[in-house]
This record gives sequence, C-alpha cells and structure tokens, in this order.
Amino acid sequence: MIHNIIQVHTSSGVYYFSPLEIIRCEASNNYTWFYLTGKRKVLVAKTMGKYEASLSENNFIRIHRTDIVNISHISRVEKYGVVWLTDGTCLTISKRRRTHVSQMLIRA
Repeated sequence: MIHNIIQVHTSSGVYYFSPLEIIRCEASNNYTWFYLTGKRKVLVAKTMGKYEASLSENNFIRIHRTDIVNISHISRVEKYGVVWLTDGTCLTISKRRRTHVSQMLIRA
C-alpha cells in the first residue's frame, strides 16, 4: 500500500515522486541515487538512511548496505542472493540480509 509522496531536494530543485516511480536507491558516500521508471535518475545530497524509514513504509526493502529496492520492481530472485529488477538491473543481497529479504518477499 502506498502511503505518501517522497520528496527529495537536489541542487536543481525539489522533486516529488510516487513510491511506484522509484525502482531503487543506491548509496554513494553522502549522496543517494534514486533510479526511477523511464530510465530517469536523480542524485540527492543526503544519505540513504535519511530516506529508509519513509521508503520502508512504501514497500521497499534494504538488500545491501548500498541498496534499497522497491519490492514491486523485483522481477526475480535467484539462489545465492541475486535480485533482478524490472529495469534489468542485477543486484546482490548481502549474506546478512538474505533471510530477512526472503521473509519480506514471502509476505509481499
């Protein structure tokens, strides 16, 4: 269930996204990349941790120290913790998070 709109501030202005538009977020030092539908991406000068709580409320799960993904955009999960997203991205689930991710996907 979608609860709200995600607001992000960038150097060029403020963006508002429906959580359905966000495929994944990737940490890059003190910045966060938002990868969106339509092959769009936005760089934000805040850490991914600043967004984690609001994203978790909106069907997102942290799969790695550097990655949070939208469960709705997971197309398949392979053994040994490989996740494929609807945009063709392939990510690895950290060993420490594999059990939690599996439980969350079963509930989704």
